[in-house]
Amino acid sequence: MGNCCCCGFWGLDTDVELTYLPEPVAPADWQGEGAPWLKEKKQGPKGSWEPFAGNIPEKTNVSWSRPCNAPAEVAYSCFIRDHADGGKFMTIKKGVEGTSLFPGMLDGAVVAFENLNYELVSASKDHPMNFTYRVFKTEVPAFNGLTAVISFIPEPNDAEKCSMVFNGKFDNNAPCAVLSFVTCNIVLGPIVKVAEKEWKDKSYAKHYEGPPIDSAKATMK
Repeated sequence: MGNCCCCGFWGLDTDVELTYLPEPVAPADWQGEGAPWLKEKKQGPKGSWEPFAGNIPEKTNVSWSRPCNAPAEVAYSCFIRDHADGGKFMTIKKGVEGTSLFPGMLDGAVVAFENLNYELVSASKDHPMNFTYRVFKTEVPAFNGLTAVISFIPEPNDAEKCSMVFNGKFDNNAPCAVLSFVTCNIVLGPIVKVAEKEWKDKSYAKHYEGPPIDSAKATMK
């Protein structure tokens, strides 16, 4: 299926345009023995690995937003939590130290999301709660490849609220509306409920490694 227009589902669509962070230089030891993507990827210029899975469109074709009754820093911290601590990500390569305000997710990190997607992560101190990722191997039949950004944007007038915003460029096999609904309601979006609960009972603190709460600006998306 070719490119399609940006499609929300049941009012979830958003016109917020997020910043896709640039592709980081891939770790030097990506070619390590046993890497699951070895048979499919070839090393490109300057250490990057090309191509990523699928034929990625130039423009966002799936976007949505979900409100969250927790600070953006708390929600982002819950989202990037490692599988060993009950999160969805397994870190394969850690990334470059000092490239993020959240040491749990660094620029150039290689992660596995629920053993479904293998992803190369971009992170930046200038966009502290921006999670940009490029899928280089996927087990999900609904799409062939994906470049996406997830950002947690603080509410300007309420530091204890934020919005989880998703922009994605899918090489899709399923309709964009279906991908929007599934990612928002089943795969990614439910993290807001986790963040809200942990903010309310303060249980987030035992895992939190990031800047002081409410330090990031709403413009950093």
